[in-house]
Amino acid sequence: MRESLRHRTNLTNAINNQSANFFKDDDDDDDVTRRAGRASFAKDLNYKGSSWVFIILVYFFAACFIYVRNYTFPEPISAKLGSADVFSEERARDYLNGFVDLGSRIVGSRENEVLAVQFLMREIEKIKRRNERIVWNKKKIEAEIQTASGSFDLDFLGGFTNVYQNIQNVIVRLSSSSDGGGNKTSELNPALLVNCHYDTFINTPGTSDDAVSCAIMLEVLRALVERQDTSLIHDVIFLFNGAEETILQGSHAFVTSHRWFHDVRAFINLEGAGAGGKELLFQSSSQHPWLLNMYVENVPHPFASILAQEIFQSGLIQSETDFRIFRDFGKLPGLDIAYIKNGYVYHTRHDTPRMIPAGCIQRGGENLFSLVRSIASSAYLTNPDSFPYKQLVFFDLIGYSVVCFRASFLFAYNNLLCLLVHLKVLSSLARKGYLFHLTTSVLSTILSWVAGILASLSVAALIDFLGFPMTWFSNRWLLIGLYAAPSLAGVISVMSYLQSYWTKHTRLTASNMESLLDDGQLVIISTSLLFLSWKQILSLLPSCLLNIYFLEGALNTFIPLMGRAGPSKNPDLIIGTAVAVFSLYFMAYHVSLLMVTRSPKRHLATLGLALAVCFALATLTPVGFPYNNSSEYPANQRVFLQIVEFNYKKAHGGGSINYTLSIRGPNYMSVYISTMSSVYLTWWSIGNQNPAPTDMPHVYVADDNKKHYFIYVARGAIFDGGVGDNISGNYGGSNRDGADDDRNGNNNNNNNRNNKLKQFTLHFVVESTHSNQPLAERRNLEVALLGHHFVNGATQLSPALSSIEQILPDWVTGIISASTYDSWVI
Repeated sequence: MRESLRHRTNLTNAINNQSANFFKDDDDDDDVTRRAGRASFAKDLNYKGSSWVFIILVYFFAACFIYVRNYTFPEPISAKLGSADVFSEERARDYLNGFVDLGSRIVGSRENEVLAVQFLMREIEKIKRRNERIVWNKKKIEAEIQTASGSFDLDFLGGFTNVYQNIQNVIVRLSSSSDGGGNKTSELNPALLVNCHYDTFINTPGTSDDAVSCAIMLEVLRALVERQDTSLIHDVIFLFNGAEETILQGSHAFVTSHRWFHDVRAFINLEGAGAGGKELLFQSSSQHPWLLNMYVENVPHPFASILAQEIFQSGLIQSETDFRIFRDFGKLPGLDIAYIKNGYVYHTRHDTPRMIPAGCIQRGGENLFSLVRSIASSAYLTNPDSFPYKQLVFFDLIGYSVVCFRASFLFAYNNLLCLLVHLKVLSSLARKGYLFHLTTSVLSTILSWVAGILASLSVAALIDFLGFPMTWFSNRWLLIGLYAAPSLAGVISVMSYLQSYWTKHTRLTASNMESLLDDGQLVIISTSLLFLSWKQILSLLPSCLLNIYFLEGALNTFIPLMGRAGPSKNPDLIIGTAVAVFSLYFMAYHVSLLMVTRSPKRHLATLGLALAVCFALATLTPVGFPYNNSSEYPANQRVFLQIVEFNYKKAHGGGSINYTLSIRGPNYMSVYISTMSSVYLTWWSIGNQNPAPTDMPHVYVADDNKKHYFIYVARGAIFDGGVGDNISGNYGGSNRDGADDDRNGNNNNNNNRNNKLKQFTLHFVVESTHSNQPLAERRNLEVALLGHHFVNGATQLSPALSSIEQILPDWVTGIISASTYDSWVI
């Protein structure tokens, strides 16, 4: 008994000495101290080995909680049982079904130019009649149809000039007094603009993009009219935009040519990149923080993220909304709000009303109704530029509320955090060996992150090499085994080696190792946050739970996006890198526990098993097939199908090109002009449009008969010293003409709609670079026109196109067109 007590006393003293002097050299140790260190290491392992179970459970329940929050919506309000002056999802769904029943509303089609406009004006007229029956606090409602033509340059998709002709907008102005409206000066009558678009992508119902926003706006307009306790200080202008899918033409037409625009002081833009879910505030004018404050203080169901704003504005997502037109051309502050859930159905035939769950529209409508009322009744619109500028950081707390604070506060917080961490490090430098071990900890952590990312990318490259891309597209859980598991295995492998090295060559206990690794993590994280703050990247917050919330939203956006990213990008490398980075970020909070883990090999074996199982499922079973036609979450492959007719012609010198095309039904028309280095496009015109700027490398023209033309001007010289040539052409088949006839009450058939010709003219100068070369050996000038002729509806397909459509599997969304390629060599 005495020997046992004496041994325990010696062991305890040795452990205490070890803790106080763990940076001393091995030569200072005696045998008892080394045995005590190993005993202490084993004791730490036994004590903290269950921490991983607790961490996994915390993450699991946090993910479940976030999932439930993301799919919790308010109860829909019935049109009959609810009050007339509140937003009703039932009424909004009636509007939505009315839009969708019209069919695909391609710009220039009868469905878009006639039927949709008639539907909007009919519903607005009903609201006006309801307003006439109100005795007290009656509103004034003005509605009109805008028809506009114009052009603008846009630095998007390489840069182009966008020209439009006779596009339409439906505009409603709501004011409280009978004197409201366009007769007042802008100083006395500022207005809030609310924008959506009712046109659709080719052959899609366009429910979430963007008919649901139009339906919500109609119901908000009706509720504001019925709300007798609402006296609007400022006017509200509802812009139902008829040409957004042709790259933001409708909003540009309103900004540049409508008289009411001069009264607008701020805007709210409503968009859709998915079906259902929560509508996300993903862009806010940074120099007008009062708008964001209005959202924070008044929206009952917030969903906002500065992370989404930074991702969208970085250019990672090749997309634009009308927000850009209002901001850049209109110089207006505003908010950009969009549905992003279930992006698989975006621009497909599956974008139907049934994809929007009950309560989703109620949520969006209540948010917009409260936001419009608060802004239109505030003093901010009188002179929005007079309020001091302060850049804000914003994010919602899992849908309960929005946290919003100055970016300067975050910058100060990151500076303070970095200062405290480095003061802690400086206070420990006096201990022998601390700096060396801390440096080892930092370098090992960085090396483990590199190993984790490389491991994930290796799996992605192998899957791509074997010919199994996007196996996770419709089964996201495969990402855990395919990319999260190897990235974590890379971290554990490096840290396991570090643990083994420290155990063999130092006197560090497990707790000492854990403390050193914690210090190294703090140095890296605090320095990274400070660096990102200097770079004005404000979305990375040191909060594990919130970042799980952000991760779920990011994956909901980027995974469906990979289905339309194009063949030039490797989606497995992109998603593999993203999953690895997210995994390593979360691992950074807990990596120090690896130092007190008894057997890291068990964790490596578990991760290896997860990788093997998911890899086998992805490559050897139907589970890995990326596409499906599920009724709930259809993940379709998007395919452009074309039948091409080639026609080569030759002409010498200048001349005219008569290009006439007749096709049944609406067409989708655009013109691209690309110039080579030795050919200078001095001017061009289309129809009665004014010449566009001449310094644009690409010119995009969208006219009313909706066909794509690609005009390539090839390198070459024709005559000595250069020559100026004119090439003129006619293109026809304008369904707009038929739409105009329908509006005027004429009954024209498709053939009559297609017999009118439009004319374009190119004027260019070719410089001579081979004046001494014989004329026969000089390269000629070639002009080529490539036309894509889209049709609206399967009944208008040719037999050849119909046969192609019939053999497509149900998991394919086909965008079908006939194409012609005409080439002239001059």
